[in-house]
Amino acid sequence: MGLGSDSVASNNTCDILEEARFATLLSRAAGAHVSAEQALQAATFGGQLNEGAQADLIAVKLTGAHQTPSYDPIATLIFASSGRDVLLTVIAGREIYRDGKVTTVDEDHLRARMKEILGYG
Repeated sequence: MGLGSDSVASNNTCDILEEARFATLLSRAAGAHVSAEQALQAATFGGQLNEGAQADLIAVKLTGAHQTPSYDPIATLIFASSGRDVLLTVIAGREIYRDGKVTTVDEDHLRARMKEILGYG
C-alpha cells in the first residue's frame, strides 16, 4: 500500500503528511488501526536511501509550538506536522526547496505571469 496526493483536482492540498494523518485517523473509524509508523512507511515507500539511487528527501522542523509536546518524532510528524513544516526538499538529488523558497523558479516572476494570464495584472 502507498499513500499519495496527485493533484489539486482531487484535493485542495498536495500535502503527503496530511494524507498520512487522515489515513491513520480514518483507519480507526473503520475499526482498523494504522500506526504512525505504518502511515510513514506508506507515504515514503520505506524511506530508504541507496548508494547510486537518486535521492528524494525532505527535512521537517519538529520544534514548532503546534508540535509540542513531542515524545515520538514519527507521531509528531504524522499527527502534528504539515507541508508548512518542511525546511528542505531534494528530488532526484537536486535541491528544489529550502527555507520557504523554491530554488528552481523565480516565484515573483511566476506569480506576476500567472496574474497576467488570468487577467489580473
